[in-house]
Amino acid sequence: IIMNTNASVSGNSSFSYIPTVSDPNQDQLTYLWQQLSGVQVLNQNLTSQELTFTSPVKSNQDQILQFRFSVSDSWISTSKDFEVKVLANQAPRVFVDSQIQSSLPNLPFTFHSSASDPDNDSLSYIWRIISSAGFEIQIINGLDQEQLSITTPNVTETTQIIVGVKSSDGALESGVICVAFVNKINYFFIQNFA
Repeated sequence: IIMNTNASVSGNSSFSYIPTVSDPNQDQLTYLWQQLSGVQVLNQNLTSQELTFTSPVKSNQDQILQFRFSVSDSWISTSKDFEVKVLANQAPRVFVDSQIQSSLPNLPFTFHSSASDPDNDSLSYIWRIISSAGFEIQIINGLDQEQLSITTPNVTETTQIIVGVKSSDGALESGVICVAFVNKINYFFIQNFA
């Protein structure tokens, strides 16, 4: 048997591995995969050369699955152990465009964000008005999208409005990025806070 001793896979993913097996006498070979430990992914022992399964759902920590692969030519048997690490889910990261942008009061304004996920999961967004300094903020659209569009309030003095955005991969969420949205009499600009 020629095979690796370990491998890794993301959670809730298909996994397949085929070790190399040879017999100098060209005898008919039988195979057996047994799961020794970890979250049960094999409903029964496999009698093929290929190990296939769907990994457990993602969790916040790595999970170890241990298997034993045995080969027999009906006279002699040999076996090797094999370990599969199911990688922990990693939280996505969300970013907000921090370049200075301006808008006159009582006009549409759009906050732009982007997110990335180390596991390449699909992501969702959630925006929230954290502080509006007592002014009603009209949401045009985007509370659950990459961009949030609002109508700037009609004010005549310096006013700070703070919004936040977070991103989720369905299991973990990114930290909230807060954005100060400041009115200086007749224009707004955007400023990031970590």
